[in-house]
Amino acid sequence: MERMSGEDATFIHLERHGEVCHTLKVVVLDPSERGAPVGLDELRAVLQEFLPLYPRARQRVVFAPGFRGLPFWVDDPAFDLDLHVSERVLPAPGGRRELDEVCSWLASSRLDLTRPLWDATLVHGLEGGEQAVVFRVHHAVTDGMGVVRLLDRVTTDRPGPPEPPPVDRWDPSPLPSGSELTKAAIRGLPHTFGLARDLLSDEWHHRRAIAAELKAFRERDDLYTNTLSVPYTWLNPRFGSRRLCATGSLPLAEFRQVKEAAGTTMSNVLMAVLAGALRAESEERGRDLDVDLVAGLGMAVEGSGSGRMWGNSLTNLFVSLHTTEPDPLERLRKIDRSFSDTVALKRAATAGRSANAADVGTRLGPTLAKLLAYHVARSAAHLSAGSVPGPATVRWVGGVRISDFYSFAVVVVNAGMNVTSYRYGNSMNVGVLVAPEVHRRPDVFVARMVESMEELGKATAGV
Repeated sequence: MERMSGEDATFIHLERHGEVCHTLKVVVLDPSERGAPVGLDELRAVLQEFLPLYPRARQRVVFAPGFRGLPFWVDDPAFDLDLHVSERVLPAPGGRRELDEVCSWLASSRLDLTRPLWDATLVHGLEGGEQAVVFRVHHAVTDGMGVVRLLDRVTTDRPGPPEPPPVDRWDPSPLPSGSELTKAAIRGLPHTFGLARDLLSDEWHHRRAIAAELKAFRERDDLYTNTLSVPYTWLNPRFGSRRLCATGSLPLAEFRQVKEAAGTTMSNVLMAVLAGALRAESEERGRDLDVDLVAGLGMAVEGSGSGRMWGNSLTNLFVSLHTTEPDPLERLRKIDRSFSDTVALKRAATAGRSANAADVGTRLGPTLAKLLAYHVARSAAHLSAGSVPGPATVRWVGGVRISDFYSFAVVVVNAGMNVTSYRYGNSMNVGVLVAPEVHRRPDVFVARMVESMEELGKATAGV
């Protein structure tokens, strides 16, 4: 038994109270070099081979009676790989739109919380003989950086088998009884009290130490600091569990040119591209442009040398996209300043804190855990966005080339759009996930991002 972290448990509580909290990872395969498509039995064999690398793949979530705030990861003695793999054939012509429709269906269908929280669908019928594997992975299992490290571990940068995984010596423990789980939770009470004590102490000292610094930051006119709520816009209606997906690619070379010309970062260029697309979308809808839209960003907190492949290690940043600014280059400069100040403010606000509030809150009971989950996920932003640095070279699984990789995250509570970028090879791949109440044609929004990238490229050409 392993007690779940508070950060991971937040997604379980959101799921249990009506949200859809699994992510999608879309691996596009080109088997042309070996001359034969990938079959379901082959996919099953590859997954079986690498299961030893990933304990979470054969673990499920259980709650201790009386301690339902912070659940446990336990071995699933009934684990059956066949229940986690399936296949589908795309209708002709088998293009990106048809693959996006499969992703939309998978994004809208919940994972079974009584089983390990993942599955894989092998998709046939893509143009040019390509195939795809769409993985559904619950956000409680891992975040984007965990997936990047796992992908790096199970693939290679040239044709041929990856490093052999460890020998599979899995001997699952029997599913623990309710009394065993409760006893384990009780044994953790001293740790819970210690976490709460440290958190309260750190909070008191921290607020006294940096009060002046925080006040100075918050007096900045262009710095978004209200993390309680934002004015509702067309991005923030009430929505159900249905999701729509769209994928697209932006040229990485143009991203780098804009980055160098403006002296900024790849992430800020992406935010500026997103801001331009949102501004165009608002104009098309006839909406006022007098509100600067705010993006919620999940940023990894551990260093690049971390080998973590599961669990979440994120901090939330809320950054103004300055969508009221009509000039694309000036908009990028404002985003750059806002992002730098927001990161500095976040560092000041978290300096010296030794305990995770999510760990404390979830341990104190399911009601508080639910409230905490909704507080963390509530609309402190108009939409969510993320940028994940993927591999710089094309990856291989045996003799099969991975021609593309896309990622979709989650939308929860009332921020109904998520845009996730994943750098792969020479492309900046984008996955747009929306509730249909927000946008019924996310592929149109992807096209707006392409146009925004072109506009930004022209604006920085003479800089």
